[in-house]
Amino acid sequence: MSTDAELWSTSQVRDFLRLRSADAARVQLRRWGIPAAKDGQGHMLTDAVTGEKLWPAGDVRQRQEGRPRPNYQREHPGKGGRPAMAWNFMQVELVPQDGLVRPMIGPGGMTRDQAHAEVQSILDRLPALAPIAAAWRRGAKDDTVYAGAFTWAIYEYPGGEDPHRAVLLWLEDYAATMRGAGMDVRVARLPD
Repeated sequence: MSTDAELWSTSQVRDFLRLRSADAARVQLRRWGIPAAKDGQGHMLTDAVTGEKLWPAGDVRQRQEGRPRPNYQREHPGKGGRPAMAWNFMQVELVPQDGLVRPMIGPGGMTRDQAHAEVQSILDRLPALAPIAAAWRRGAKDDTVYAGAFTWAIYEYPGGEDPHRAVLLWLEDYAATMRGAGMDVRVARLPD
């Protein structure tokens, strides 16, 4: 960890890295092995206003500066120099009785609008979820909504990758957040 005392919220990391969502920022931070900031007693620090985890800005800057810059124009000439990204959706059920986070993950390979529509379809099927469906329709923060033991979200991942593998970091972060709240949970085994 750097000695830089400046801390950034997950949203600030997202903006600095020019990512589309806070979930994408959390995945990148995890890939880089940058831990969330903690106080002297080992408690995770969070932004007082948003409740988001805080991250050492110096470490993020250092990793971003040392990051290799691929030549996307050469590697992806037919895509305007940008790598192809895909979207997917998921429904996650937190089952405290057996300590499992049980995901239901879509097939992947979608556009953002298609993934968003899939979640909207799931939420619209149950009248009891009408307020959640309305929030999703308006544009949910971090492309995620919650209702009781259930969470629905969409996520972006590099096209061509397995959408199940791509979501593992999101699920592990979710389980870690629940463990931080005092729930002893782990992610259920995903189907092969």
